[in-house]
Amino acid sequence: MSFKETILDEYVKVQGGYAYKSGDFIENSSYPVLRIKNVGFGEILYSDTAFISEYLAKSTLEWKVKKGDLLISMTGSNFNAPNSLVGRVARVWENKDAWINQRVGRIKPKEDNLISLDFVYYLLSQKAIQHFLVANSTGSGNQANISAKTIGLVPCPKIDFITSEKISSFLIKFDEKIIKNNQINETLEAMAQAIFKSWFVDFDPVKAKVSAREAGLDSDAINRAAMRVIASKTDSELDDMQAESSAEYANLQTTASHFPDELVESELGMIPKGWEVKEVGKLLTRLPTGKRYSKKDVQYDGSVPVYEQGVNILLGFHNKEADLMATLDEPYFIFGDHTCITYLISHPFSVSQNVIPLKGENVSTYWVFYAIQGKQTFQEYKRHWSDLQIQIVVKPKQDLLINFFGKTIRRIQLLKESNLEQNFTLTKLRDSLLPKLLSGEIEV
Repeated sequence: MSFKETILDEYVKVQGGYAYKSGDFIENSSYPVLRIKNVGFGEILYSDTAFISEYLAKSTLEWKVKKGDLLISMTGSNFNAPNSLVGRVARVWENKDAWINQRVGRIKPKEDNLISLDFVYYLLSQKAIQHFLVANSTGSGNQANISAKTIGLVPCPKIDFITSEKISSFLIKFDEKIIKNNQINETLEAMAQAIFKSWFVDFDPVKAKVSAREAGLDSDAINRAAMRVIASKTDSELDDMQAESSAEYANLQTTASHFPDELVESELGMIPKGWEVKEVGKLLTRLPTGKRYSKKDVQYDGSVPVYEQGVNILLGFHNKEADLMATLDEPYFIFGDHTCITYLISHPFSVSQNVIPLKGENVSTYWVFYAIQGKQTFQEYKRHWSDLQIQIVVKPKQDLLINFFGKTIRRIQLLKESNLEQNFTLTKLRDSLLPKLLSGEIEV
């Protein structure tokens, strides 16, 4: 069955965002404002919002978004900068308070049960429709603008609410799985950071040993105290581990034995005895970048990701040979020279301007990546690489500890990469089915 065609104006209207003045914005609050740059492809980017006061937020409740809303960027770029195209649409997936600024439109059905709003979201997400909006935009230079009238002229299947709901309910399952995978990856990353902080910043295994030694316990009990901290297990659970997996228990026992049982004074305060204070620059190797890509060089999808130093990290894709061949066993990470953003990568990639690719110098890259977190923060718009190199960290002399941590993070990174690959496959499948479902070529 194929659908007859009409225009989107038959079903929806567009509410423009509120024209907040520059003086309305404050440094921080519980009332974020979504600007054009916060409308990503499919999702809201909450990382760099503006903020308003509680009074102004309550005065402009008409522009407060809710979960399930559909937003569109009514100003953006033309085809020369595909990552910031005018007409980007984003569904509000999370139940977060936010208000929309001018040139951010909210698309609403003209009547209840007229059309599924999620159907409209998928309709507008198609590349062909985004090209339609760019082609029918106005403006000069690289700035393009669209109006509510232009959005209303978008070709749309003539469809009833129930059918549109069936189609969108089928498609949204792909996105819900993608979002779930992203949430899992966030949890995995939090776990990795927590492990590093416990072992190499707070020195929890060392402190456990110190307490046990001061309590007069023998060497086995002192080591057992560190094992409890490292594995986050009780003595009973460690006994079960020893019975069920003697090799795993022995590995944990050996790892714990390499943590000292004493803290000593250093320029950074109390640190484990025998560990050293090192400059970050002596732990890093700067890698050659190959070609540096710009916005005009990348596209919305492709085989090789290109990373930038902005908050979104991903600039786009290309289909040439990757310039940096990272793997799970030989990961790299990037440092934004101006922004100080870091990102761990275990797959082939390329970079844009002002992105510095790095790996560990005779030390696990996984360990170095977490060691530098928070060491260099953005101060002003300048280059920060030289500043990063002179920061200092505490490094164990024992390679076994660093390598054990690296192996632990490798397992976490493997899970994250698996989720990213699954998301890539789901996205490809969703996007291939999208035009066929919306045209009626495939029925659900």
